[in-house]
Amino acid sequence: MGRKARDKKSRPLSRETSEAPAPADRAAPAARATDPGLSARVVVAASSREARGSVFPGSSRTWLLWGLALVAATVVTYAGSLHNPFLLDDPINIAKNPGIQKPLDMVALLRDPRAVVTLSLRWNFLAGGVSEPGYHVLNIAAHAIAGLLVFALASVTLSLPLLKERYADRATALAGTIALVFVLHPMQTESVTYIIQRSEIFVSMGLVGALLALAAMREGPSAPAMAALVASCLFGVYSKPSFVAAPVLLLAYDLCFLSRGRMDELRKRWQAFAVAVGAAVLAFALTRSGNAFEGSTSGFDIEGVSPRDFIAAQPGVVFHYFRVALWPAHLCFDCGYRGAWPVHRSFLGDSLVLPVLLLAILVAGALLLWKKRPLLTFAILGTGIVLGPTSSFVPLADFYVEHRMYLPIALLAMALVPLGHDLIVALAGRARLAPRGAAAAATGAAAIVLAGCATATVSRNRVLADPIRMMQDALVQAPENERVQYNLANALKRAGRVDEAIPHYEAAIRTLPNVMRSYENLGGLYLERGDLDKALETYLEGEKARPDAGMTHRNVANAYLRVNRPEEALAAAEKSLEVEPKSANGHRLKGDALMQLGRSADAEAAWRQGLVAVPGDASLKARLAGAH
Repeated sequence: MGRKARDKKSRPLSRETSEAPAPADRAAPAARATDPGLSARVVVAASSREARGSVFPGSSRTWLLWGLALVAATVVTYAGSLHNPFLLDDPINIAKNPGIQKPLDMVALLRDPRAVVTLSLRWNFLAGGVSEPGYHVLNIAAHAIAGLLVFALASVTLSLPLLKERYADRATALAGTIALVFVLHPMQTESVTYIIQRSEIFVSMGLVGALLALAAMREGPSAPAMAALVASCLFGVYSKPSFVAAPVLLLAYDLCFLSRGRMDELRKRWQAFAVAVGAAVLAFALTRSGNAFEGSTSGFDIEGVSPRDFIAAQPGVVFHYFRVALWPAHLCFDCGYRGAWPVHRSFLGDSLVLPVLLLAILVAGALLLWKKRPLLTFAILGTGIVLGPTSSFVPLADFYVEHRMYLPIALLAMALVPLGHDLIVALAGRARLAPRGAAAAATGAAAIVLAGCATATVSRNRVLADPIRMMQDALVQAPENERVQYNLANALKRAGRVDEAIPHYEAAIRTLPNVMRSYENLGGLYLERGDLDKALETYLEGEKARPDAGMTHRNVANAYLRVNRPEEALAAAEKSLEVEPKSANGHRLKGDALMQLGRSADAEAAWRQGLVAVPGDASLKARLAGAH
């Protein structure tokens, strides 16, 4: 029997771990002759190397070099975004958020389902106030750390006994490529450059950390691995409610790579699953206590969004996510408000049957490949699990949001990078290329993909740097999206391009006539220009569209006061108070109208009544002080 045959026979896949210390055992008799303690030290060293290899394979120097490459690639690619302005909800959560501008209440923080995000914003505020660069630096740093965690997870996974034979000496290089795809993919800009979406980065860090801890428990739980799991779960729970997916994600990883469906193996890690389930319960409880289900963007009572409409749209949305992840062209920032608009404009159209059929084929194929291609199975199932909380039965105002693909990009890269490498090696073998030629071809293909991703990310950040260009870009793909029209109008208005803003406010009103913000901003724009009649006309249209909204009546009252029609202003103010009796502005406008009518005593009474309803209101106090 030849040497190669003997080596291959002596290292069966299922017995790798148990047979690894054998060389040290054979060396022991000779060692005892010179040093009785040497044998034990050799065995311990060999066992330690094996233990380290089973969790974090590769040399420390290799890991350091890849880590530096990942950090450098992230920093260089995102350096141009440091001065990008705050986007969409960023001003509300940062510049206009008094909660981060004062010492944090620890009790309230423990009840905050996004406490990690709140803490990070507080640190940013203490370090630099509301200056954008500091917030971008933290997001970029978090993205780089997430990339390092993905590198660790990919390296560990590719070195598990199930895959070690196939990827033995290539695991670290493939893991580094996977992590580079993850940090450079242009879809990630929505999580990195949009400051408040750091919550997506943080929850993904928690999920990847939990997977790493589970992988370290291949032979059973250990104190360090359990401590790492608990820490990862707490970090994820307090980052974003979507961490509720953790137990199912961990189970999928275990079935694909560790237990392979053997219940006796699965039971070894029951403590880990108990911790994950407890974390999911805590995440759900925090979400309930934080009233997240009762907000305006999620839950079963969102105006204009029925559960049936949301669920029906999600198969097309999920399939579209896969398409954009694989070919990131026509990215669409903020295009999913109250409709899956990019999906409707794709080949899927408004159909339900086609995306369901395509997803069914995808999942069935992944399950069939469970034995031969577990990485692909986990990528498909893991992506579905991670998207589950936002693409299932709980309606959200945003049907389609690309930052939800932050972690799935890593899962898909973990499957497709090794698959692409295998394909190139197979083709090189058919072409009878030498091993070095095959390696060069694989490296070249990876370099092309990574360069393309980096270029697209830099370009995407340039789009996000200009609010007008950003919304114009989104409008091309989502002209039916009311929020895009509204935000584009606001951006044009802030830039002084008022005449260009007006048609977009009008388009937003036509798209969703019962949403008040465009009426209010358009009317305010006319007031600023001194066109009182157009302002009044706009506000009256809003009042007709939403008579149940106190704001619409207050806008009308304010406009009537501006055109010296106090009787109509009084009627509108009283209507607003019928809808919202505790509105300070409603009481103020009622008093102002009475004062214009010469009924000063009644005006003072209206303002005092307002202070009873809203004690301490500054505008009402000022009115009363000025009346004396």
